[in-house]
Amino acid sequence: MRDRTAGVILTILVVFLIGIPGIACMCVGLTLYLIELGVPLNLTQGGSTAYNLTGFTGLCVGFFLLLITILISYLLLHRKPESTAVIPATPTTAVMPAPPTPPVSTDKPAPPPDEPLPPTT
Repeated sequence: MRDRTAGVILTILVVFLIGIPGIACMCVGLTLYLIELGVPLNLTQGGSTAYNLTGFTGLCVGFFLLLITILISYLLLHRKPESTAVIPATPTTAVMPAPPTPPVSTDKPAPPPDEPLPPTT
């Protein structure tokens, strides 16, 4: 995917098919969970009400769907480093190495080995 057009289109598709249902599931779950807190009826079966269990399940499923949406969108839009493929040299494109350079000569003669080097400033 050299251009990002396909990634953007797939991200929009993922948001519509997974993200929006995830948000709706979270809203319904939160609504049912909050209804359970204010319902004066005793609908308890085994220590939990039907609203409480359904609301909590809706919240969990919605959160999971949103997590999947974010992960897929990141993977689709993440810029991948360009490949640095090495092209093997062929005889027609081979470059000859440069010959070694001779040592650089200076105009000053080297000090005799018995005398110390002069101080540098």
